[in-house]
Amino acid sequence: MDDIREFEGFDRDGLRFLAELAKHNDRDWYERNKSRYVEGLVRPAEALVTAFGRRLEELFEGEWNYHPKKSLSRLHRDVRFSKDKSPYKTHLGIVWWSGEGQKMESPGFYLQLEAAGGTLYGGTHTFPQQRLGDYREAVAGDRGGALAKIVDALTARGYRLAEPKWKRVPSGYPADHPRERLLRHDGVYVMSPVIGPEAVTGAGLVDALTAHARELAALHRWLARL
Repeated sequence: MDDIREFEGFDRDGLRFLAELAKHNDRDWYERNKSRYVEGLVRPAEALVTAFGRRLEELFEGEWNYHPKKSLSRLHRDVRFSKDKSPYKTHLGIVWWSGEGQKMESPGFYLQLEAAGGTLYGGTHTFPQQRLGDYREAVAGDRGGALAKIVDALTARGYRLAEPKWKRVPSGYPADHPRERLLRHDGVYVMSPVIGPEAVTGAGLVDALTAHARELAALHRWLARL
């Protein structure tokens, strides 16, 4: 990965590409503008993957999973089971994860870059089935209070907890459990305030992401212990 160029920020035309893609979401337009996507978004993203990945290894004092190719999500949408047949996403997604599990089932960080700026997500997107039970037992038990305090503290600082998947508390737990909302999640992740275009188009984005990762460190460590 040492041949990846130094991260200097996303190209402003890359953000314009995403804004225009939302208006012209078709294959002909994309093919005519593909070079803008590659140069303005993919190339800087590959550099960011390594730069922020190394910061995470320093912050959490351990190895992380990240790769310029594997960390970037595909721009193409899977439309097989969707009413929306638009062929492309209008955002760029990048993921860094810890542990030996699949990237979307492991604790980590996810950057979603849109025309209006970026949002850093911290947590676990979806627990694998064997870990979901462990999560529920932890939330309902002695460790649940600590998670609730972490989430409350983050919310007070402008972060936002994702909505739970289920409307009802899973069977085996009381409906009036004091942490019923957390029990209704199939994954736990928190979203940062929006990181504006000025920040994402400069080299300082790495510092901004690192600052958010520090804020989210307690949540990450709680989830990593599962």
